Amino acid sequence: MNYILIFVEMLLSYLILVILHKKYKIDGLYYYIIMATILSNIMLLNTIDILTYPLSVGFGITSSIIIATNILTHKKGPSELSKLIITIIISSIISYSLLTLSSYMEISYTNKYTNIAYSIIFKNNIRMYLANTISLIISVYLSTKLYYIIKKIKNKIWISNILTVIIVEFIEAVIFTLIAYMFSTKVIDLIMISVIRYVIRLLIEVIGTAVIYIDDKIVK
Repeated sequence: MNYILIFVEMLLSYLILVILHKKYKIDGLYYYIIMATILSNIMLLNTIDILTYPLSVGFGITSSIIIATNILTHKKGPSELSKLIITIIISSIISYSLLTLSSYMEISYTNKYTNIAYSIIFKNNIRMYLANTISLIISVYLSTKLYYIIKKIKNKIWISNILTVIIVEFIEAVIFTLIAYMFSTKVIDLIMISVIRYVIRLLIEVIGTAVIYIDDKIVK
């Protein structure tokens, strides 16, 4: 069931990405990246078991940010990189600040235990937020640089995207896992979590190659 839900999340993410880009052009990509960054900061607080290892959810939506980045690079080159990173940083700060502030508000006696659980979740997951934000910023930076370099050499969407995500997602998986779980999980578990995260996100972003082709055809 988890795999089906990840697949549905991926399809919805890519569909919304293309729709926003079609309707609002380059601004639509930024609208999507802002929305996806905020949602990823919320979704990562939930975990699911994959092959008996706990992994944060949101694979589809966080992976789609890299595809949005590659679409932006395909259309505009690396000129948008600074603006893109600033957008992600601001979106992450705003989402984290709002969620943290809401957790400190005086709780209602009605649904008391639900509210307490909510507060505990958001107060005790700073490592997950940092892992998500830092790994995302590094991934976006590397993805932009690599995609542009490979595109200049080969000028093929599938080569540019697939080679980029193979490299970038390996680095992302290692960085996220180390920040999120280092010193709280066994080394073998760290390795397995990194590998599973890498494989899932890589598959999603390889599928995203078709999204870049479709987007390139329908968005002029």
